Amino acid sequence: MKVCVINYTKTIMKPIEDLAGELNLKIVQADPENAVNVIKKERPSVVIINWVDSSTLDLCFSIRQIKLKNGFIHILLTGTKDMTGEIFMAVSDSADDYIYFPFNKDELMIKLHMAARNIELHNKLSSARKKLVMHAKEDPVTGVLNRRALLDEILNV
Repeated sequence: MKVCVINYTKTIMKPIEDLAGELNLKIVQADPENAVNVIKKERPSVVIINWVDSSTLDLCFSIRQIKLKNGFIHILLTGTKDMTGEIFMAVSDSADDYIYFPFNKDELMIKLHMAARNIELHNKLSSARKKLVMHAKEDPVTGVLNRRALLDEILNV
């Protein structure tokens, strides 16, 4: 699994690096200024963002927009317990999960396993949705568009 870490510090990187070999993680680091470009290029499965200030909320929203275009990216925020209000806003708006800092290797492993399960479920749901759309538009015997789908195609041109 590819993981992008934003606003990284040594204390955050230590448990992530400890798990890298054990969970077969490929770690990519990014600064907040170039994070969006790194995410578009590297296409990580999980993005871990260390909450620094309110600009982190904007970054979460930008990543959410990438998620809508390129597929699911699990956003995991880290922060201290005194940032509960800000982290709640971010999780309500665009982040998928959070972990309070300082965290240990076991806590992070649990969060990454949950992220992997979430990504797998999202991919299965997306695949099932595509199949349902196909079955709703095509005749199962001939593979030709049905009447409603054909009219939609003609009217949209």
